[in-house]
Amino acid sequence: MSAAVRLNAPRTEASPWYTSSPYEPLRPPIENLKDIDLMDPELYAFGDPHSAWRLLRERAPVFWHERSSPGTENKGFWVLSRYDDCAAVYKNPKVFTSVQGPFLDLRVDQTPVRMLASLDGPEHRERRALVSRYFTPNALMRHTDAVRSVVTSLLDAVAERGECDFSSDIAAKLPLVATCELLGISPAEGQHLADMLFAVDPHAPEALQKYNDAALEFFAEVIAERRRGNTRESIADIIAHAQLDGQPLPEHETLHMMWILFFGGIDSTVHAATGGLLALFHHPDQLAILRSDPSLVSSAVDEILRWTSTSHANKRKALQDIEIRGTLVKKDDYVSMWSPSANRDELAF
Repeated sequence: MSAAVRLNAPRTEASPWYTSSPYEPLRPPIENLKDIDLMDPELYAFGDPHSAWRLLRERAPVFWHERSSPGTENKGFWVLSRYDDCAAVYKNPKVFTSVQGPFLDLRVDQTPVRMLASLDGPEHRERRALVSRYFTPNALMRHTDAVRSVVTSLLDAVAERGECDFSSDIAAKLPLVATCELLGISPAEGQHLADMLFAVDPHAPEALQKYNDAALEFFAEVIAERRRGNTRESIADIIAHAQLDGQPLPEHETLHMMWILFFGGIDSTVHAATGGLLALFHHPDQLAILRSDPSLVSSAVDEILRWTSTSHANKRKALQDIEIRGTLVKKDDYVSMWSPSANRDELAF
């Protein structure tokens, strides 16, 4: 480790070690395109990925990433780092398809078949419409009192101690309880699934597969139980009785919809909350503004979601030759969109 690196020291934009990452880097910022490897886990553990994304935005917003990934059939792929380019790909399913799955780090055969995130166009909209109305502000109001009660109890518990580990004491617990409330499963069952997830070695595909199998088995029991009743009080009830064109939703789609709603709720929300609080500590002027005017909380949540961008990248496959910023992307090439970079794009924000 360089002696010039001072961990946990105050940082300013005038410092060569200033970073927009929510953690202290142990490596110098990347300065050359040839050194960029976005599939290197050590970049995120010890370096500053934001320096790499900033370099891409400035010098190569459409960048050919030579190193392959499991999700791109072990081929290189294009990296998009600008907001407008990423948005254009997301909005064009006729040219950029999701059917190979959204993940760079999972092989196609490891991606759930016909998962919501692996569908394009009308199929995606039809399935999303099954649950989207239950996530509108008005629909969520019915859960307000239950979630507020959880927040109060969590804060009361740490207030008595006078200190807390925000990540484990607050951020990890609140989304889990809220997600279970929305889905209609018990917090104890949700905690069991979450504990299993956090114990999985992310570098061991067989461990992840074993966990996924156990989770889908659990959701199969939940769906079977809901189908024996006639209530429509929770999202699990709605999914269990969902129909398309008068026919029940296929079983594997039902289970994977539960899977993605549960894990999307407990994973990204935890990281957004912890990263957001850390960002406020790194930018005390913003924290002071928020403290002085609580009415800004709603817009602050939106800004924290943008700033933390907890989902790194999604991929699409090109269905035809197309140019992006004058660069030819060929049919069957994979294109990746990097949200943390797009959401820090100086031309957009």
